[in-house]
Amino acid sequence: MSKKINILMLDNMMNANSELLSDDCVKKYLELEDIKSQELTTVQRLCQYLKTTSLLYQFYENYYLNYKIPQIGKEFDLLRIGRESVVNIELKSGQVSDEEVLTQLKRNYYYLSFLGRTIHCYTFMTDGTQDILFYFDVITQELQRISDKNHILYNLYHLNDMEDTTIDSLFVPSNYLISPFNTTDKFIENQYFLTQHQEDIKKEIIKEITSNSQNKIFSISGTAGTGKTLLTYDIAKELRNIGKSVTIIHCAQFNNGITKLRTQYQWDIRTIKNYSISPLSNILIVDEAQRLEKSQFEALVSIGNKTIIFSHDVNQRLNRTNQAQEVVALIKLNAHKSPYELSHKIRHNKSLASFLKKFYDLTKITTDTLVCKDYENIFFYYAKNLNDAQTYVSFLMTNGWEYIYLTNSRYNQESLSHLKFSDNSAHQAIGQEYDNVVVTIDQNFFYKENKKLAYRYGCYYSPLETLFQAITRTRKKIMFVIINNKEVYENCIRIIEKR
Repeated sequence: MSKKINILMLDNMMNANSELLSDDCVKKYLELEDIKSQELTTVQRLCQYLKTTSLLYQFYENYYLNYKIPQIGKEFDLLRIGRESVVNIELKSGQVSDEEVLTQLKRNYYYLSFLGRTIHCYTFMTDGTQDILFYFDVITQELQRISDKNHILYNLYHLNDMEDTTIDSLFVPSNYLISPFNTTDKFIENQYFLTQHQEDIKKEIIKEITSNSQNKIFSISGTAGTGKTLLTYDIAKELRNIGKSVTIIHCAQFNNGITKLRTQYQWDIRTIKNYSISPLSNILIVDEAQRLEKSQFEALVSIGNKTIIFSHDVNQRLNRTNQAQEVVALIKLNAHKSPYELSHKIRHNKSLASFLKKFYDLTKITTDTLVCKDYENIFFYYAKNLNDAQTYVSFLMTNGWEYIYLTNSRYNQESLSHLKFSDNSAHQAIGQEYDNVVVTIDQNFFYKENKKLAYRYGCYYSPLETLFQAITRTRKKIMFVIINNKEVYENCIRIIEKR
């Protein structure tokens, strides 16, 4: 629910004329279509609980009821947001264990902490006769049972409500997608939460493994931004925590995060080239499995008494043999259970996704309703020559931008070889996330007669695929440095201007 509501009004309706809340028109206006009758009863009980101490309207005004963070799906029963503080009240009808209450409030505190305000998380529990109020103490990380109602009334009284603010604008979904590679310490210290869908996949796979860990194959797929890498490595961490031996086969270039997991935390992570070196754990996790060759896949599944979890995204190929689709099809065919698919994007940049679709195919310029202002985090710099491009990229890098160059051959000089302005290639960026990304477009990109993007010369790796990989590492802003390429620059502007 994204509309503020006075919960005392709901109490009034329940007391005076409950049929109002069954009227479809009223429910639609109040955005209560998905509210269950039990939830309304608990809200009413909360109002009665507070009214015994105070009837001041300011304690009942401006609540969001059952608000969900966009794309994440994380829901709060009651949420009230002020300029300096936030009050969250979870509603429970019937008895719930202290452990469950504490777990939920810890999770709520984490999600709300990104608002940069003082957070107060409560749980109101009632069975219809007895009411209990709990509070999460962030300092002790413990649950407090509150007997004095003034505890919550004080925090509500001092909450300076925000006006004329769209609640969705306060929550940035990409904040909740951490990377085991870019934020390794946070990952190890469990400073994150999975979505419910991720949790369900994790629990089912671990249950299957712990019941019988031999000769099972699991498939986890997800496009960029769905949290596939986080889920994959979280499963590995959970298995390690319960005493299982796990070997991760990373089918991409190692990065600093992987090196840290290997050296500082003693994780067994190997490249596909040296995976078979003994000893090999009974549980194998193959990350970026779409980059396997068919022969490598067949060698892995032929190993006896092993459970294998394949994590993959067919859209992030970057393998020269172009066997990604065949390999992914084989993974799904051999899966012990139905393949798991993460289809809900957490790091979904709607504007960038729209631009990218049109950038690769100009015939799609008019396929959505986005306009110029929707592309405000997409930038273009027209460089007159290579030196100008390198100087500007260096300037951006000193200001926190991440430059990702398009991977080229290590053995032969290619047209893209002169654009290596950093140590971070499209291959090395696999599985990582960056707030602000820079890519370069040289003179050899062009549009064919069918208006699709192309590259003039053959390269060891496809420039179109490596460019796609680099761009989709973006969390917030993307800068295209276009080097003396009038055609591409003009078409980028036409996409923004929708012409």
